Amino acid sequence: TTITPRLEKVTDSQEARFEFFSSKEGSIFFCCLDCIDNEEFEECISPQEYSELQEGEHTFRIYSEDSLGNIEETTQEFTWTIELIPEPPQIISHKNGADIEPSEDVNPEISGVQITLEGKTEKAQKVVLEKEGEIEEIEVEEGNFRIENLTLRPGKNTFTLKALRGERVSEPLIFTLNLLHILISEVQISGKNSSDEFVELYNPTASSINLENWALKRKTSSGKEYLLVSSSKFKGIIPSHGYFLITHPTGYKGSVTPDLTYSSASYSLSKDNTIILYNERDEIVDKVGFGDCSDPEGMCAPNPGDFNSLERRAENTSTSESMAQEGQDYWLGNSYDTDNNSENFVLKQNGEPQNSDSISEPQDNPPTEIPGRIINPEIDNPADPLYHAPAQSYPFTTESSIKLVWLAGEKANVSSGAYYDLIYKKLEENKTCQIITHWQEATKVSEGLPTPQEGEFQEAIISGLEPNTSYCIALKTFNGKYFSKISTPIITKTLKEYSGDGAHYTILNGELKNTTLTLTPENNPYYIPRRYIVEKDATLIIKPGTVIKFGPAYDWGSHPTSLYVKGKMISQGTKMNPIVFTSYRDDEILGDTNGDGTGLVTNPQPSDWGEITLKEVENETILSNIIVRYGGGIKITNSSPTITNSKFEYNGYGLFIKEKASPIIQNCSFFQNSTAFYIMDSSGILENSLFKENKKALDLNSGAAPKILNNNFVSNELIGNFVPQSFPQIQGNTHSQNEKPYISISGKLYSGTSTWYPDFVYYISGDVTVEKDATLIIKPGVVVKVGLKYHYGWYDWPVNFCINGTLLVQGEEGAPIVFTSIRDDEYGGDSNGDGGESIPVKGDWGRVVLSKAQEAVFSHSIIRYGGSSSSYVGGVVGALSVTETPVKIENTTFEHNCLALGVGAQDFEIKDSTFISNSRAITFWEGQGTLEDSLFKENEKVFNFKNGISLEVLNNRFEKNEEMGVLELATNVYFEGNILEGNKKSYLSLVGNLLKNDLTLYPDFVYHISHYSLRVDKGNTLTLKPGTVVKFGEKHRYDRANLTINGTLLAQGEQNSPVVFTSIKDDEYGGDSNGDGEESVPEQGDWEKITLKGDETIFNNTIVRYGMGVEIMNSSPAITNSKFEHNFYGVEIIDNSSPSIANSEFFNNSTAFYIKDSSGILENSLFKENEKALYLNSGAAPKILNNSFVSNKL
Repeated sequence: TTITPRLEKVTDSQEARFEFFSSKEGSIFFCCLDCIDNEEFEECISPQEYSELQEGEHTFRIYSEDSLGNIEETTQEFTWTIELIPEPPQIISHKNGADIEPSEDVNPEISGVQITLEGKTEKAQKVVLEKEGEIEEIEVEEGNFRIENLTLRPGKNTFTLKALRGERVSEPLIFTLNLLHILISEVQISGKNSSDEFVELYNPTASSINLENWALKRKTSSGKEYLLVSSSKFKGIIPSHGYFLITHPTGYKGSVTPDLTYSSASYSLSKDNTIILYNERDEIVDKVGFGDCSDPEGMCAPNPGDFNSLERRAENTSTSESMAQEGQDYWLGNSYDTDNNSENFVLKQNGEPQNSDSISEPQDNPPTEIPGRIINPEIDNPADPLYHAPAQSYPFTTESSIKLVWLAGEKANVSSGAYYDLIYKKLEENKTCQIITHWQEATKVSEGLPTPQEGEFQEAIISGLEPNTSYCIALKTFNGKYFSKISTPIITKTLKEYSGDGAHYTILNGELKNTTLTLTPENNPYYIPRRYIVEKDATLIIKPGTVIKFGPAYDWGSHPTSLYVKGKMISQGTKMNPIVFTSYRDDEILGDTNGDGTGLVTNPQPSDWGEITLKEVENETILSNIIVRYGGGIKITNSSPTITNSKFEYNGYGLFIKEKASPIIQNCSFFQNSTAFYIMDSSGILENSLFKENKKALDLNSGAAPKILNNNFVSNELIGNFVPQSFPQIQGNTHSQNEKPYISISGKLYSGTSTWYPDFVYYISGDVTVEKDATLIIKPGVVVKVGLKYHYGWYDWPVNFCINGTLLVQGEEGAPIVFTSIRDDEYGGDSNGDGGESIPVKGDWGRVVLSKAQEAVFSHSIIRYGGSSSSYVGGVVGALSVTETPVKIENTTFEHNCLALGVGAQDFEIKDSTFISNSRAITFWEGQGTLEDSLFKENEKVFNFKNGISLEVLNNRFEKNEEMGVLELATNVYFEGNILEGNKKSYLSLVGNLLKNDLTLYPDFVYHISHYSLRVDKGNTLTLKPGTVVKFGEKHRYDRANLTINGTLLAQGEQNSPVVFTSIKDDEYGGDSNGDGEESVPEQGDWEKITLKGDETIFNNTIVRYGMGVEIMNSSPAITNSKFEHNFYGVEIIDNSSPSIANSEFFNNSTAFYIKDSSGILENSLFKENEKALYLNSGAAPKILNNSFVSNKL
């Protein structure tokens, strides 16, 4: 015997392989590994392999025995040694490169910071630590080691670890820890004078550090050392991630208060010095040298010039520019330390010292110097990017006061020391405002100022002013560290003095005809007791500052007071002096006009008065800077006025637009109206406006086609209600904190093209229908939420979205279109406003129904929580139901639906889509199309192929689904390139008992025939492609699944891809199809049989297992290269049959070949381990030629 070992004499491998042969043919071999006597030898074959061998010496022995029984006299052997190389050690207590806090010191009484390292290693006996030339060996116990009292010095500490096992050494582990410590972070040596100097310290650690008894010294270029702060006078605490400022006691001129000064005024810094910081144990903590210095860390940094400083970098990439106020590293601290002064510091123009009260660094959201610009104290003006004031903030002037409103800028309050500096100065007539250059001469507001609150609207009232007087006003913000820039100054004028005696008003009554009337604030307020009409030939001019109040309804309350304009109205207020239309009960505007005593009767209410009607007015009509309160708003009929910079609050309607009107509404605010903006059969523009705390912000009725652009919706009960027969254009709108943050929509789109935009969530509260002559376009990013099922009569009815016309759902990558439940907060937020209490479930809503629609496209869309099983209306069911509609579905996700997709259309394409966690993914009802390149994952059931479908299913992936579903027989489905992985019941159930058409089964899926019979009718063909597996169900009472062929069966496998008929419990072919693991074991007779009655059946490379076998009746099939195993019968031939059986195998059958009253040919076949190989009954006349019979019982 010759041995060929595949390993070295000394190796670290724990595996071994031996190849061997004998010079005598037919020899057998006996091997042993590390055996003691011959009894341990066992028969073996080449190659012989061993694994998981222990360390040490091993011997492999072998001998052979030839075919005559002669045993080899000499045992061959091979001896080798395993010496394991240990793995490199690993530190598990600390991360490589980690920062170490001084607080981690395990021995605080001993000089230096000492820590404990813990680690692990495999196959090692010891670990060797090498640090700064010193070597220490540590024992390894059960793969773990511990290094105690490892001393670290401030800064970077690098050491090497190796593992030892005998003489073998692992690869080294180079490990670094950085001990954080107090750093000298900024130095200035001269400024406004030669001793205008400071030394700034920075604490990068997570703990405050007491600096008592530390010391600060300087060293000259000659090496002489001098005190700056002695240890006896060094006191103070430097906060975590904070600063500590040390200055010259008399020469320092900075604005930041020092924490400590030099011990003497005679001490000072100069060029070419090195600054050294000592701790209380007189150990050097840090030092910084500059110029032609001595004893620096590494190399000297450059000398800073006058007014300049040396500042330590934040990171290795920091520069002078990045460390400046606007730089990216400005708020990142000063912790970069490589023990090299030259590379650790940058030159900085104008030193910027910080003390222990300064903001800690680094800051994730650093404060920035933001101007606190005053927003003009008047009507809300969203066009100003800094100003979206709440509508109730009422910037207004009185006889003695001015109210200001502004938006606090970002980082307006970075510390508790933030405040506003608000000043004002009387402005003489015809004089310009010079308040910025004469700041100290102005009057400072000292009372009633708010504390700056970042991002909030804030207000202040300047009181005690003179009536009818102009004032110049300006503001700046101190955020706790810096002052902002000064705001743009504003000029405003207080009102004339008004007695407010309750009887002071000017009445407007009747009609204005063929004349011009001008209303001025000098006659404020005006009072309208009835309906006041401006006829076509008249002009009403309303001057800035004018106030018009409307009385109660007249004629016993049957007619509300109103202003009816048919002619021309010029109502253009100013930002400082708006024009106000309000209720006679509104005492907030010009006091108690109706004389009932302030607040003694009733407060003003929405719709206290009627409305301002603009009917067929000139297109040039402009209303600007007006305020409409407590009425019915402005009604615009067949007119196109422009309304800007105005406010509508506490009204029934804010604006009511109808009858082919086309107004332009810009920069307005709508606050606490019942319905802020109503439009019907009209167009126009609504832009840059604020809607806040209205019951309903928008109401678009039939024929409404406005442009709704760049508006903001905040804290409304409902954003809007649209009917489908509306045609808005929507873009750039934002919304927040609305109770019902959606557009509610229900009804029908009868004609035209309507578009839904992503600015809002659309809520389908009741059925929506797109009729035949209509088109609905849904833009990318739109979220459509559908209401829950409602109870009516005896049933729960789901809400449906019905398309009879054209639907275009074309999202984009990153901006999908979503259809989901109103309870789904994942998309579109918490639309039902319940704070996440309700959880969406499958079948929350009904269907998107495409029924005889003209066209439908779905791309980059998501359909969730729909497909209610109670929505079985019109035949096809599914969250998306397609009936007689050409549809293309791609890049669409169906998830968490009850019934996800139902298709019954002649022309459909489903591509690149995902079906996940649905009760049933797809039901194909009828029609023709393709399904390709899609993913089906974690669905309860995947398919239901109904009779009449013609479909190509190509290159899809199926993962972790419970069941693959059913395939009815009257279908034409082509499968190719599909991949299945991890599915529980990974088969398609064949449903039906009579095949009246041709059917082809493909190998992508396993097919299951349950306990029922399946019959192929005469004239029809069942074709099984190579690799196809058909499994038969378990016995059910007295029934067993069977297959009867009256027509044609073409089971044409290939040598490496046979067709297989077997039991559902058989995991060897087609995997664990019943999903029970290994619990069920297939048995002979699990299923009935295949009965062949047709004459054109072909069995080639086909396997039949665990059944009653194949029954051939009055038929002459051709059976070749096939296998019959574990059956009751292999083949049973009766009733004048004449099959041809060749090159086949019969294994472990009860009766392999049974024949009666028939002939045929059986040739070149193998019969092995059958209970009975052949059973020839009466009338049997087969030709039995060249077969082989091995190990059969009979």
